[in-house]
Amino acid sequence: MIIKLDFIFGIILIACMNVFSQIDPGDENLTHSWTFDDGTATDMVGAEGNTMGSAQILQGALNTTESDSWLSLPADSIAINTYAEVTIETWFQSVPNGNTGFTMLVSFGNTQNTFGTDYFFMTAARADDVSRTAISCGDANTPWSSETGANGVEYDDGTVHHMVSTLDSTSITLYIDGELQTTTPLDSNNRISEISPLYAYLAKSLYDSDPTWRGYIHEFNIYNKALTADNVLYLFENGKNTFHWVGEEALKPVVVEAESGNMGSDFSVLQDDSVGYVMIESNATAFNPVSGARMISYEVTFPDTGTYDLFARLRVGPNTDDDDSFFYGNGFGEKDSSENADWIFINGLATAGFSEPNDVVRDPGGLGAGMWKWVNLSRNAYQGDTSIAFTVVNDSLTQTFQIGAREDGLDIDKLAFGKSYLYYTVENLDNREIGSAEIPAEMCGKVRLWLPISQNLSGMFTVPLRWLILNPTGTR
Repeated sequence: MIIKLDFIFGIILIACMNVFSQIDPGDENLTHSWTFDDGTATDMVGAEGNTMGSAQILQGALNTTESDSWLSLPADSIAINTYAEVTIETWFQSVPNGNTGFTMLVSFGNTQNTFGTDYFFMTAARADDVSRTAISCGDANTPWSSETGANGVEYDDGTVHHMVSTLDSTSITLYIDGELQTTTPLDSNNRISEISPLYAYLAKSLYDSDPTWRGYIHEFNIYNKALTADNVLYLFENGKNTFHWVGEEALKPVVVEAESGNMGSDFSVLQDDSVGYVMIESNATAFNPVSGARMISYEVTFPDTGTYDLFARLRVGPNTDDDDSFFYGNGFGEKDSSENADWIFINGLATAGFSEPNDVVRDPGGLGAGMWKWVNLSRNAYQGDTSIAFTVVNDSLTQTFQIGAREDGLDIDKLAFGKSYLYYTVENLDNREIGSAEIPAEMCGKVRLWLPISQNLSGMFTVPLRWLILNPTGTR
C-alpha cells in the first residue's frame, strides 16, 4: 500500500512539474527582435522596418491605433522560407474592440489579385471571433480554403497579451499568455519552404480588403526553432512585469470603500446592517466643497492603464432633491476645496441609478430615494454641467482621487472605477466581477433610454430601447 501511494505521489509530482516547468530558450535561435526601445524600427541585427500610414514608434511600442497603419518588415532579409522551423512571438495591446474584421497581427507571404497567397500569419482578433495562426501555400484562387490553422481565444480587450506561433515540418501551434491553445497537423501543401519571401508585415493583412490591426505592438521576435511549451511559458512569465501583463484583473472594477479614505472632520461614518457608509453632517450651496473638512481623499492603485468610468453606490435621503448632490475631482490629483474648476458637480441623484443584479450601470437610471443604488458618474452629468472619465498611464498607476460634500442626507457606500469600454452590471460592481465587452444578452430589450421631457422640465421618462448586437461570423 505504501509503495502504491508513493507511486501515485510521484506521478502527481511529475505532472505538476510539467505544468509549471519553464525553460529559457536563450538567444541562440533568436534571429530577429524588434523591441522599439530606441524609438526606431530597426531590429537587433540591423534589419530595418518602415512605418506606413499613421504608424508611429512611441514610448517603446509600435503604435498602429489609427486605421491603415502598419510596419513593413524586410521580408527578403528575414527569408522565413529558408528556416527549417520557425517561432514568432509578440507582446501586444489592442484598441478595445477595435479589430472586428479579418485582421493579421503578423503576416509573411504574397498578395495576388487582392488575395493573400503562400502565407503564414498570426492574429489575436478576427471577424469570426477567434485568435488564429495559419499557413496556406500553393493555392492562388481560394487560399483561405487551403489553410492549416490553429485557433484560440480572441483577445481584443485593450489589455496586454503575449502570443506565440510555432511552425515546423509537421504542425502549427498557437499559444496565448503562456497557455497552449491548439496544435494542428499540417496539410501536405503547407510547408515553410513554400512561404513567399516577398512581404512581411506587422498589423497588416496580405488580403487587400482586410482592415489593418489596431493597437500597440510592444515587441516582436523571430526564432529559427519551434519553441517548446516550456520555452513559451518561460517567455511569458519572464515578460509579465516588463510588459505589464495583468490578465483578468484589468477587466474587474477597482472598488473603494467610501470610509477608507483620508476623511475631513465634517464627515461621519455610519452603519446600515452590513453596509458602512459616509455622510456629511452639514449643508452647503456653493459649487465647491468649501473647505478641506468637507473632502475625502483616496489613494487608488489601478492594475492597468486605460480610460475608466467612475461609479458610486449611494443612497439619497428623505429630503430627495435636497439630499442628492456632491462633488468629485475634475481629474486625478489634489484639488483646491474652494476652486469651482477643480470639481465636477453632480446633482439630481434623487431620480437616478440601478439596483437589480442584472441592471447595466451605464445610462442615468431612474430609482428614487431611500434605497442603495449604483450610478455611473462618468457617462451622466444628471443636473450638473459636465461629467468626465479618468485616464491612467503607465508611469502613474497609483492616483490620488478626491470627493467633496454638498448636501447632507446623501449616503455614500462605495466608489468604483471600471474600464470605459466594458459594461458593468450591479452584480459585477457589488462582487468586483469582470465587465462585458458587449451589453449582456439577458438585458437586450430591457435597457432603458432616459430622456428629458422638455428643456423646461427636470423630470424624466423612460423609453424602451432595443439593442441590436452584431456578431459578424463566417468565412471570407
